[in-house]
Amino acid sequence: MIYIFNFIVKRQNLQSKLSYTTMVWILISVLTVISITITLTLDLLGESFKKEECVIIFTVVFIIVSVFLGTMLTALQKMRETFPLNIMVLTAYAICISVAEGYPVINVSVLIKVGAWFGALILCSILATIGIFIKSDLRNHSIAFLIYCAVVLICNIDSVYRCLFWRLSTLALGIFVAGVLAVMIPVAVCFGQLTFSQFIHGYNPDYCLAVLVLLTTVLGFFVIFSVEVNLLMKLTGSKTMNVSLYVL
Repeated sequence: MIYIFNFIVKRQNLQSKLSYTTMVWILISVLTVISITITLTLDLLGESFKKEECVIIFTVVFIIVSVFLGTMLTALQKMRETFPLNIMVLTAYAICISVAEGYPVINVSVLIKVGAWFGALILCSILATIGIFIKSDLRNHSIAFLIYCAVVLICNIDSVYRCLFWRLSTLALGIFVAGVLAVMIPVAVCFGQLTFSQFIHGYNPDYCLAVLVLLTTVLGFFVIFSVEVNLLMKLTGSKTMNVSLYVL
């Protein structure tokens, strides 16, 4: 017990010496590797775990757990400031959200998912960099963003409805996911500004909250790219595994 206590104290002293930016980069790098490993290795599960019932059950369960953990981290500031409890809860959240996001695309080929991760990381890096150099606080333009989201939502619903009316379910899903992507891009820019910008007061020094939103955003882009590329290959006649349409 004394050894464990001394170990935690030493870790606490080390954590207090690291800067906010360093902590964010260390945590997001480690948790991203964990997420990549989980989402790709889910493909190794047996066929019984890839059936419709299993996909729905596991996805719902892990979404509930990840929402619970994410809500605790967001609402409880004391938890986010308590080291190493914040790291433990954040890691548990990363594992659960990775399974929750990876299971709906479990039937997508590994090659597509690797490419989706590559694209998600590149896009998030570009969008975060754009956010860093924007001097105006994007939170002051929330009304304009809500109007933009409303327009995208209306256009998206109309397009999806027309596709479903003509029994084009695959195209409808592709349009829906594209609409989600159109909303997530400005959100990622805003998160990048809140995390790394020197011009506004963002998440600093709350590295735990910063890593939480960045990891969730990256995973969101991963799922979007996985679905879109899989649907594109399906529409063009390429041989690839179908995405779990009943979940997404």
